[in-house]
Amino acid sequence: MNQKIMTAFQKGESWAFGEIYQIFFSPIQRYVQLRVGDVAVAQELTQEIFLKIFRFSSKYTVGLTFTTWLWTIARNTVSDFIRKTSAERSSTIFCVFGPDEFPSKDSNAERLLEQRDLRKQLIRSARRLSPLQRKVLWLRLVTQLSYQEISSQLGLTIEAAKSLAHRARVQLSSAGLQAQ
Repeated sequence: MNQKIMTAFQKGESWAFGEIYQIFFSPIQRYVQLRVGDVAVAQELTQEIFLKIFRFSSKYTVGLTFTTWLWTIARNTVSDFIRKTSAERSSTIFCVFGPDEFPSKDSNAERLLEQRDLRKQLIRSARRLSPLQRKVLWLRLVTQLSYQEISSQLGLTIEAAKSLAHRARVQLSSAGLQAQ
């Protein structure tokens, strides 16, 4: 279905880009926000990703998996941003302070710190999952693929994909985290 929409967009049918945007905006923005940790930056990068999808639509080869092409653009855009900001940070001298040692202009600084701690806990817990459980959970929650698409992409039965996702959720919830 996604390939048909992209093919229509390549042929100049403007409604198709709206469909792509509607289907993939939320999953891509969640992915970007998880990687960069800043809502405003995530919004800007998500817009940049969709501009690239629009600009480079002619580069998509019909017959290849559309979602792989799309997520490659997203992943590369985020990686480029992280690489760029890491280089900028390393060229600047930083002093390390604890959160209580300086005032924050942000009214919700405490909530941001709690979110950062929760993210670290999620990463530690996710490392305890099997690679296949992590992959299935990622495809289901972040990219929002159906179990049918996940099973097809990973060469599993639908039941196996559902089972792996369920076991991963149970394991995360036993660590005090919720994977919806």
